[in-house]
Amino acid sequence: LEVSWTPLDRYRSLLLLGDYRSNRGFRFEAREAYASAHAIRPDLPDAWYAAGAAAMRAEDWEQAVVNLRAGVACERSQDSEVVPRAHVVEFPTHLSLALQKEAARRALLGLQDEACSLFEEAARVADKVRSRPEVAGNHQDALDAQAYFFRSRNRWLGQRAVMGLTE
Repeated sequence: LEVSWTPLDRYRSLLLLGDYRSNRGFRFEAREAYASAHAIRPDLPDAWYAAGAAAMRAEDWEQAVVNLRAGVACERSQDSEVVPRAHVVEFPTHLSLALQKEAARRALLGLQDEACSLFEEAARVADKVRSRPEVAGNHQDALDAQAYFFRSRNRWLGQRAVMGLTE
């Protein structure tokens, strides 16, 4: 890491280091590497997505949601190595799934209002993916996006019904 010449080189080195550590099961060390990369270039989605994926593998849904939200919020730039399709289809879909997992976890903890809000956000994210022109042009993506949307929407409506019964 000491031979990195530019902040972008250092960012990419830290991203690779985080991936290396994550793939070997060193989640804490990977999280540190991704956090260092975020500090250098918080405007690039690459490290946010990598940290979100690592958190999903560890089933740390809260951390996955935080990182994937930040990644989806980033504008894709020429410095990013994330392909456009992944930025507008794959990672928002991962965000929707992580939101649903975190919502289910919070519902089990009795935090029904928080769970309902997260299910609602998951449905909104899935709906945005579903309405993307990139998705409409691909039959399989369109089917998958529809399924993710209706699944998240039904979970949100179910959570609202549960809240209505408990009030």
